[in-house]
Amino acid sequence: MNIEEVNMRDFFTQISTTFSKNSFRFQENDISKEDLINNKECFYIFDIKQNKVIYHNGFQNLLGFYEEDISLEFILEKYHPEDIETVNRIAKATILHCLSTPFQCKDSTLQITFRIINNEGSYKKVLSQSTAFQINIRGIMTHILVKLVDISFLEISFCVNWYFHAKDLDVDAFRNQIYNAYNDFFTIREKEIIVEIEKGLTSKLIAEKLNISEHTIATHRKNILKKAGRHNTKDLILFCKRKGVL
Repeated sequence: MNIEEVNMRDFFTQISTTFSKNSFRFQENDISKEDLINNKECFYIFDIKQNKVIYHNGFQNLLGFYEEDISLEFILEKYHPEDIETVNRIAKATILHCLSTPFQCKDSTLQITFRIINNEGSYKKVLSQSTAFQINIRGIMTHILVKLVDISFLEISFCVNWYFHAKDLDVDAFRNQIYNAYNDFFTIREKEIIVEIEKGLTSKLIAEKLNISEHTIATHRKNILKKAGRHNTKDLILFCKRKGVL
């Protein structure tokens, strides 16, 4: 499955069809639902086969939304527009990895930081922690536990940060799967210049370091900003970090 071509709803629909009807003897992890909630967190359990959230709690405390309104689509719609693409790519790559490595997913953990809107229209920065909640007799993850913790008090960037712990994970290949749409977005020379821009170097210093003219650097900078759809260096660097260029 190509994660570039499938939105999250269709992705889960396709995944749900891969499970046979009689393959479910659950092995549930030992997390107690009652112990998960305080005013700074919420959680939900997603059933991959049924393609729906089957249990949730804490959304009214954390985000102000009524519990009866909660569904996977409702949750995804609340992600910040600048974060959702990267978060979805990470989620898809993680689920595909877990489904392709039976009996290893039980100890896998995904952590992502991103922004999510509350009922008042303002965004909170949250840490999402996802683990396998149930696996079937074949060792395949069937239910996912996702816990959201408010970390708005931390002074961290607006970039989506993530960490995926999984046995025998090829980190470089996994990262490439997430960001491969932007691998060739900039040329090799443009990437070299972006790296130097991030360091705070002027066009003159970059030109000296790369042994090309300052005029050429200025032209590259203009083209880089136009290609990224950004108007200043700060927004350019943020764009590059979000897309895995840096």
